[in-house]
Amino acid sequence: MSETLRKKPGRPPMYNAEKVSKICELLSKGETKENAAKMAGISPAILYDWQNRYPEFLEAVKRAQAEFENWQMNGILESAKKSLKTLIEGLEYEEVKTEYEQDPKNPSNPRIKKQTRTTKKILPSPTAVIFALCNRDPEHWQNRVTNDINGRFETESVVKPDLSNVPDDLLAQVIESIQRK
Repeated sequence: MSETLRKKPGRPPMYNAEKVSKICELLSKGETKENAAKMAGISPAILYDWQNRYPEFLEAVKRAQAEFENWQMNGILESAKKSLKTLIEGLEYEEVKTEYEQDPKNPSNPRIKKQTRTTKKILPSPTAVIFALCNRDPEHWQNRVTNDINGRFETESVVKPDLSNVPDDLLAQVIESIQRK
């Protein structure tokens, strides 16, 4: 037998495409790295070692985690948008009340005595409406007060004393004392 056809002695390598695929599949479904490693039959320490040794494995792990995060965020955003829309528009639903009585012909099987259908409406939430308007059109719908503080103090009215009754000689003395200082 030629040298190239002989198998290498020892156990087969644990790092292989099947394990990488399994780990990435689990990560893309939201499993932690530790759980994904255990479910793929390796220890978490080996998973971290592979991330350090094989750059392509690290990139595959990052892609799988990003895939889950994108899926999760898109689902949360869609759910939040639907909920906000329901809160803004209100909700109408039908409530059914049913009263039963015992059937004389078949006592183990009750029959409907009376059934009442009522249409109920949940009114829109003013808080949700304000939230939507303030966030969608902040130019026109602001829910905040702006205070401009610049450190200057200005007054509208200035009191001017009436000096018409003060004698001229007294005014001259006051002016002279101010000029000396």
